[in-house]
Parts: sequence; C-alpha cells; structure tokens
Amino acid sequence: MVLSTKLGNTLQQAAYEKYLTGMENSVYLTSEPATGSCTVPLGPENAPIVDISKPTANQSVVAGSNLEISGSVAFQTGISSLEVKFDATSITAGATVQPNGSYVVNYLVPVGTPIGTHMVTVNVVDSAGKLGTATVNIGVVVAVIP
Repeated sequence: MVLSTKLGNTLQQAAYEKYLTGMENSVYLTSEPATGSCTVPLGPENAPIVDISKPTANQSVVAGSNLEISGSVAFQTGISSLEVKFDATSITAGATVQPNGSYVVNYLVPVGTPIGTHMVTVNVVDSAGKLGTATVNIGVVVAVIP
C-alpha cells in the first residue's frame, strides 16, 4: 500500500518518512515503486524453452495403451508450430500450445511397437522462426497378463 506522505509542514517531512519506514515490520511504502518489464527466461537468441512434464524419463508404457505427452513452453512473441514425435513418427495431429504455454497430446502406442527404449520429442517454432526442443526417453513394455 502506498501511503501519501505529503505533510502540511514540510519541515517535518523527513522525520515522518523515517518514522514510517523505520517501524518494525512496516508495510508502508513512501514512494511509488519503480515499474518495468520482466522478461521470460528463454533459450539462446530468445528461442522458446520446451519442457516435457509427462511422460517422465524412463517411464514405461504398455504397447497398445494411451501415452499422454504434456508440458509447457516459454516463449516471447507467439508460437507458429508445435510438433510432437514418437521416435521419427510425427504424432502431433492438431495439437496446439495454449495461451498459457501448456500443451497436451495423447498418443495410442501401437500394439506392434518394439519393446525397448523410444524417444519422445517436442519441437516448437515461435513466430520469429526460432526453434525450441525437448526430448525424453521412455520404455515400451508388453502387458503382463495375470
């Protein structure tokens, strides 16, 4: 809260401000705080920063089941494209980055997918043509029948 410190008697102004700001746990501001802009931390040359929150590294997924790929993107101007890949196959299919920077893509891992390690890649190009990318390795397993 900004408190007006304009006194009728200007000779007491300095003492009054010292009293207000010197109080223990003072919540008063005696002048308007400086303004400015806070820039989003970005990659080299202000490229977008891509984060994959799901799946996590080395997470296992059963062949034939759904794999949710989600995360966030920090960007400066806007996003022109989002591409999600499972190994070399593009699985984007209409996915977009939301205004808050989040994205979600659901992918049905084919039944015939080889067992082992696979890579999920997310590529984002901003409106200035700068690329941000993230990758995570996951494991594909066969369902265990009880």
